[in-house]
Amino acid sequence: MTAKTTHYQSFTSRSTNIGGYRYFFNGQEGDNEVFGEVANFGYEFRQYDSRLGRWWSVDPKWSEYPGISTYAFCNGSPVMLVDPNGKEIGDYYDNKGVYLGTDGIEDGKVYQLKAGWKPNYANTTVKWGGTLEEKHYIQLQEKSNYLGLVQDVFRTGDNATDKRLQGLHPAIRMLARDFIIEANESYSGDFIRISQGYRTFQEQDNLYAQGRTLGGNVVTNAKGGQSTHNFGLAFDIVGIKDGKLDYNLDWSFISTLAKDKGFEWGGDWTGFEDKPHFENTFGHSLKTLQNLPKNKTGLPNLVQ
Repeated sequence: MTAKTTHYQSFTSRSTNIGGYRYFFNGQEGDNEVFGEVANFGYEFRQYDSRLGRWWSVDPKWSEYPGISTYAFCNGSPVMLVDPNGKEIGDYYDNKGVYLGTDGIEDGKVYQLKAGWKPNYANTTVKWGGTLEEKHYIQLQEKSNYLGLVQDVFRTGDNATDKRLQGLHPAIRMLARDFIIEANESYSGDFIRISQGYRTFQEQDNLYAQGRTLGGNVVTNAKGGQSTHNFGLAFDIVGIKDGKLDYNLDWSFISTLAKDKGFEWGGDWTGFEDKPHFENTFGHSLKTLQNLPKNKTGLPNLVQ
């Protein structure tokens, strides 16, 4: 249910339909069919009972934000913030594309610090890369440019790349986007595309079966949960030349561009060289990634 307007008006436990007006708490429309008065407010994914000042159920995305109460709303700031329909959470980046964290507000907005500003990483009370406290993300908002929604910001001009890019963990989205754009601007002969991004555990198991229980060649030594792809922290690339896939790229040049963005290159691995592969685990091992709290798609809640 989409709010038509936003009014931050308090009301008593005996809320009534004043003059037919039904839009009170956080701008949402009140429902007088349940209690005969405007007391129940529908938020699409859960209901708010204004008589008790309580939600009827926990936030359906509670597992994605372990630092926030399961019964919280708008990260505990309903006067400053609105949550109309439960979309993607808002993400913050510094002016170099490094992920700062989320405000926990499900609006899908992307912010980036203006030139000249930088976060105070020495402030150990901030969980950089995790869910930011209200005072910190408000400070970041004041010093940031609002770039737009996830689906509008993380675009390169190639639909296949963009779909995979937007499915990556927020922590590497902007750096991956900038790398792809820079690679295509500076590399001649091929168009560079993201060929693989986030993979579910089942998709990983299917790849592992190739060359083993299924036909074809072995393409990975990682089962489901044993690849950084399963946590949205890795992507593979391929060149497109004359409409065909091309893996005969200048990997030295391309890997240098990626490393400048903080990515580790699979071509440097010993035992199983994987030149198309790039990742950033932010110092986490696979074991810690497996044990971190995760959202519904399996992406870990990183705290750097």
